[in-house]
Amino acid sequence: MIDILQYLPTGNMENAISQSALAALLRVDKRTVRALVYRARCKGAVICSTPDAVNCGYYLPECPADAVPYVRFQQARIRSARLALRSAELYTGGEKA
Repeated sequence: MIDILQYLPTGNMENAISQSALAALLRVDKRTVRALVYRARCKGAVICSTPDAVNCGYYLPECPADAVPYVRFQQARIRSARLALRSAELYTGGEKA
């Protein structure tokens, strides 16, 4: 199993390595990179990503301030998804998965 943490730069979003570059470095596809990052995050790793979906990049924050843009971006995504989901939940009688 690939330890994705060994391949991620430390610092802020300007230091991020792109998904494409990681895929080439690891000789895997982008989907595998996303899966490796997801698994590491689920195990407790703090891996930040840039908010640009086209040029997605990953980095390890050096200090809490380096993670703030990532946290704010993800919180905004959650709020947006919650709002989009609301009408379907109301339609189904409030059913939640």
